[in-house]
Amino acid sequence: MMLTTDTVLFFVTVSGAVAGLLWRVEARIRAAERRADAVERALNSYKLEVEQRFAQRGALKDTESRLIKEIDGLRDDLKGVARALNDLPAQMVAAIRRTASG
Repeated sequence: MMLTTDTVLFFVTVSGAVAGLLWRVEARIRAAERRADAVERALNSYKLEVEQRFAQRGALKDTESRLIKEIDGLRDDLKGVARALNDLPAQMVAAIRRTASG
């Protein structure tokens, strides 16, 4: 087979077209990688935000349960004070009767 100018020109054209095609494919791959990196950063940011929200909610629920427990204790204490105040007049009358009779 003899190498002619047309054959060389054909191979140069084909190799140029293949090189151009590969260059375009590489450019698209780099663009896709940049988009994937941006999506990954956004996803990581979202994950962090979600973790912080749930951690805050968990801490708030824990604090809420402790506060409710303390409020229930205070309510029981106030009920005891109210019973003592209700019984106070009867105790005073009984004490007065004891001192008057004794």
